[in-house]
Amino acid sequence: MQSGKVDCVITGADRVVANGDTANKIGTYMLAVLAYHHNIPFYIAAPVTTCDLTISSGRDIVIEERDPREVTNLQGQELSPKGTVCWNPAFDITPAHLITGGIITERGVFKPSQLKAKLTA
Repeated sequence: MQSGKVDCVITGADRVVANGDTANKIGTYMLAVLAYHHNIPFYIAAPVTTCDLTISSGRDIVIEERDPREVTNLQGQELSPKGTVCWNPAFDITPAHLITGGIITERGVFKPSQLKAKLTA
């Protein structure tokens, strides 16, 4: 991105909610922030079955928390100091304002603010 050789960023999503916020694997938010910083369009590509319009915003998405040993251990060997506390979420939330390109679905490409109206029309 820094070199100017990236035209756009497209990722998937495990969940898209009514206001256009999305949940996806850890790192998606980071990519969205970088794209925003570099003024590169950021898109989410997801089937409409991924859209849950009954959830109003990303703040209401329940994030699965994975076993901390996935971070602190490798093949049964503890890598971190004993007693290390670790948070290991499976997903992160990308706020709609960072999805500058749009949400790509089989019904079309929509700005996050248009999603609910377009999918319920």
